[in-house]
Amino acid sequence: MSDPLHAFPPVCAQTLRALARYPTRTAFSWPDGSITYRGTTDLVGRIQNVFMRLGFAPGTRVALLSANRADAWCAGVAAQLARLAITWLHPLGSLDDQLFQIEDSDAQMLIIDAATFRDRGGDLAAKATNIKTVFTLGPADYGIDLLQAIEQAGHATARCLAGPDDIATLNYTGGTTGKSKGALRHHREYGGFAGAILADFEIPDTPRYLTVAPTSHVAGTKVLPTLMRGGTAHMLRGFDPEAVLKTIEREKINFTLFVPSMIYVLLDHPLLDKTDLSSLELLLYGASAMSPSRLVEGIERIGPVFSQLYGQTECYPVSVLRKADHDPKTPGLFLSCGFPIAVCDVKILDDNDEEVATGEAGEICVRARM
Repeated sequence: MSDPLHAFPPVCAQTLRALARYPTRTAFSWPDGSITYRGTTDLVGRIQNVFMRLGFAPGTRVALLSANRADAWCAGVAAQLARLAITWLHPLGSLDDQLFQIEDSDAQMLIIDAATFRDRGGDLAAKATNIKTVFTLGPADYGIDLLQAIEQAGHATARCLAGPDDIATLNYTGGTTGKSKGALRHHREYGGFAGAILADFEIPDTPRYLTVAPTSHVAGTKVLPTLMRGGTAHMLRGFDPEAVLKTIEREKINFTLFVPSMIYVLLDHPLLDKTDLSSLELLLYGASAMSPSRLVEGIERIGPVFSQLYGQTECYPVSVLRKADHDPKTPGLFLSCGFPIAVCDVKILDDNDEEVATGEAGEICVRARM
C-alpha cells in the first residue's frame, strides 16, 4: 500500500481544487455554449452521484467514446472520483479496435456521445459481451441518457473517494510495435502529469486553450493545466481548418495543440494569411514526426510559437523542445525530440541495453535506436 501522505493527490481531486479556485470564470466553451467553473463542479457532482448509485466495485472499467465535449470530460472525472477507472476509445478507431479495447479492459460501463457516435455506439453496445450499463450523452435507443439521468437525480456534491492505490486509467497504446496494449496507471503514478506540464511546457499565464485533437488522448492532458491556471478550454468537436482559424481569431486563442498533418492543412489553407493569429503564444505539436521544411514554413508564417512534445501512453510527458530551441539555423534541430522534462530520467538503450547517442546538451535524438 502506498503512503497517501507522500503521494500526489489524485488527478480528479486536483481537478476539483482547480475548479473551486475560479468559480465565476468560464471553464469550457464550445460553438453554441459555455459553462463556468462552478457549473462544471456541479455537473461533475451530478454525474458522480448517478455513477455511485450503480454500486460498481472500485476499479471497474468505464469505456468512453466521444468527440471533444465538456460533459464527456466531466464524466471521466466523475468516474475517477467514484473510484472507477476510465479507458478512452479513440474517436478514429475502427469498430474492431474499439471492441478489442472494451473486451480486453473488461469494461462494464460504456458512455457514448450520441450526437457524434450514435450508430457506432449502438454497434458497440450490441456486440460488447461484458457491458452491464450503457449511458449516452443525448438520447439514443440503446442506453440511458446520462444528461437526463443527472437532471432527475438532482444536485450532489462532488467528492474524491479515490486513493493512490486505486486505478485511474487503462489507456491503450497505438500498436506501433504490434498489437495495441493496455497501459494501466494508478493514481499514484498518474497524479504528477499536470504539474510536470506546467513546470516544463510554456503554458500561458491565463490559457485560452483550443482543443482540436481528441481530448480522449494527448490534447486532453492540457485541460487540467489550463484549469489550474484559471483559463478556458475552447472545444471544437473535430478538425475543420476554417473553424480553427476563425476560432483562434475570434476567441484570441493563445494556446493549442496540433498533430503535424493538421499544421500542413492549415499552411495550405487560403484563409491562413488572412487570419489574425497574433494572440497565439504556444502551438504544441507531436504524435508523429514533422517535415523540417514545413516546420520552418510554419515558424515563418505563423510565428515563433512552435514547441514539440513527446510522451507515451505509459508515461507522459517525457520531453519537450521549447520555442527558443526552434531555431532553423541550429544544426541538427530536426533530429531532436527535445530535452527530458525536469522530473523524468531518460536513457536511450540499444538492443544490448547499452546507452547510446544523445546530444551534447542532453537532447533526445531520434536517430538513436529506441
